[in-house]
Amino acid sequence: MAGVEIGARPKIVLGLIIVVGLLIYLVIVDLGINAGRIHRGVEITGLDLGGLTPTEAEDALRARADELKYSLITFARDDVVCRFTPLEVGWSPRMPETAEVAREVGRGDNIFSDLSERLRAWIFGQKVHWKASVDAGKLHRTVTQCKRAALAEDVTLDTKKLRRKIRRAIVHWPRRIYAVPVEAPDGHTRID
Repeated sequence: MAGVEIGARPKIVLGLIIVVGLLIYLVIVDLGINAGRIHRGVEITGLDLGGLTPTEAEDALRARADELKYSLITFARDDVVCRFTPLEVGWSPRMPETAEVAREVGRGDNIFSDLSERLRAWIFGQKVHWKASVDAGKLHRTVTQCKRAALAEDVTLDTKKLRRKIRRAIVHWPRRIYAVPVEAPDGHTRID
């Protein structure tokens, strides 16, 4: 009795059905394992939140925010030095909202894009950003202090660029020394 031969086209279709079935199975297993938890690979400023529940993530974020709030940020260039803490510029992180953003990675309305997002997070990592605000008045005072320190050394500070750099430096961990953004003597070309 001879065996039944399957043509090339049915083999391809069967292979695709098996792959799609396996992907659907993996999605179901992944959703079951991570039900209510943040997916593996999701991080915020170097803090891995993967596998945590939103409540556990809030606690981890609160601990990191305390480290960030009270640790000194330094901008320096030659003799110009400007130091402050995120608390002095009125940085106010919102842990519940940040944890929710982390939890939403891979949980949208499209199963295929969600699966893709989860795979990217798992393989390459997925960074989320702090949900936070900065007090405009306090930030202005800090920039003014830095401007005074720069003027004392006869340096023209690029205040717009400094504001942007301060907002990024607030959440950077571990801390490092940042370059003070200054303008060239002609006032047009910025030196970084």
